[in-house]
Amino acid sequence: MSMIPLVASVADLPAAIAYAQDRPQSRWFVSRRAHSLDAADQIPAEWGDAITAASGSPSTDEMAALGKKGQALRNEDGSYSYPTRNRGELAKAFQAYGRARNKVAAKRYLLRRARSLHATDLIPDSWKPLRAAAAPADKTYRKQLKAGAILEGLFVQYPNHPGLAHYIIHTYDVPPLASRAVGAAQRYGEIAPSTPHALHMPSHTFTRVGDWQNSIDANIAAATTARSEGQASEELHASDYMVYAYLQTAQDAAARHLVDSAIQIFSRFDPGVLISGAASPAAAYFAYAAIPARYCLERHAWADAAAVFVFSLAAAGKKARMEDGE
Repeated sequence: MSMIPLVASVADLPAAIAYAQDRPQSRWFVSRRAHSLDAADQIPAEWGDAITAASGSPSTDEMAALGKKGQALRNEDGSYSYPTRNRGELAKAFQAYGRARNKVAAKRYLLRRARSLHATDLIPDSWKPLRAAAAPADKTYRKQLKAGAILEGLFVQYPNHPGLAHYIIHTYDVPPLASRAVGAAQRYGEIAPSTPHALHMPSHTFTRVGDWQNSIDANIAAATTARSEGQASEELHASDYMVYAYLQTAQDAAARHLVDSAIQIFSRFDPGVLISGAASPAAAYFAYAAIPARYCLERHAWADAAAVFVFSLAAAGKKARMEDGE
């Protein structure tokens, strides 16, 4: 059984195109890879550039025979194809989305084409993430409250769903709304007691409402679990929240211990190791710079703050450059 050639680089495209020439079901994959490699100009013109659930795109001649150009067409397998070679065609493809058989694949494709054609304004508002749609200047928090109402209703039905607790906390992650997430925050650690990030997440709410001891306890548990699982990024992220809580309760010695510990934790941090569900490498770099800065700023030690902040950023930047091979 022949298989479509691997398309790891632009150099692999000619063989893949030749393979897919007589195999319409393979054209979508090859076309997709060509776009991701910025080599869409290599795709034969007769293939067109269409969204499709399972088969290749009809040619221009086929489109003319089946109906007016610019109208959604049904393929033999029942899916719909639509050209998206320019902004005008893309706008019509968005309108035809409802007729696509595989809406997940079609939506993913349309979003990618909108970005590649610099036409993101065509993306329907309903497709945009709620957090992106929520305007920072909107202090009525209309979008957050709408999202929260949906999530809270689902949480009543599924009280052991970690994803619902997680997003309730994020949705209400501003001081005026944080009290709405206290119940989810208190439940989250119980739902997923062995996951470092789940143990940390309640401290977002505890920090916003000033529940410092619960924030400390949550992050001690998160940092301990992260350390045992080798998740240095998550350990630094938890330590960042923890040092802030210690400083709010005048536990300066405990905060100082975390400042010193951060250096050792950061030495174990490898940005190349990505662990699902863990804090991103960016969170580790941020925490490494923020922990000593918080220690000085919250204590009004201005001269120390200036020195330690520059040192932290310089050290983090040096580590990043070394890992990039510089």
